[in-house]
Amino acid sequence: KKDHSASIGPGVGARGSRPPGPMPYFSHEEGGLGDDFHANHNDIDGIRANFAQGLRNLQDAGRGSVQEDRSKRRSLHQVVQDGSGARPVFADAEAMKEKLRQNMCTPQYDVTNFYHEKGLFQFIARHQAFGNVTLLVIGINAIWIWIDTDFNRADALMDAEWPFQLAEHFFCMFFSFEWLFRFLSFRRKRGG
Repeated sequence: KKDHSASIGPGVGARGSRPPGPMPYFSHEEGGLGDDFHANHNDIDGIRANFAQGLRNLQDAGRGSVQEDRSKRRSLHQVVQDGSGARPVFADAEAMKEKLRQNMCTPQYDVTNFYHEKGLFQFIARHQAFGNVTLLVIGINAIWIWIDTDFNRADALMDAEWPFQLAEHFFCMFFSFEWLFRFLSFRRKRGG
């Protein structure tokens, strides 16, 4: 491996090359810019020049010179402009517009499109209150899982204290009825 720290320049990257503490750019005693600023400003210009030279050295060693890269870009640009055997860079604009129009006209998926038009179960399953209560119970169930995991010391549900059993049976019954109502709402039961 080649050591590139020497090509970057003195005082950059070398351990212990910079004095500790902040560089004094502003002289507080004078209330403005002092001699320290000009000295450090010149140092920064030198560091920038050395850094740029180091980057050029790395670029030359790694992937060729900057001029070769520019000539490659220029020739690629000419091929695209001339159309000399190159494929188009962008897809056909009209085809993209037509595809976008088709996607916009496609109806959005909604499970209620597969429900019966009449009946009690489809009415309940389509009702916004049913959806909201279901989301609320799902959220409470998530919190209950945390409580059950932290505070229920029983290995089996039958050995747990009555509040844990009651909550588990409530969630089981609610989600069973929710599934049953949604299942009975479908026109084709294989869709449920």
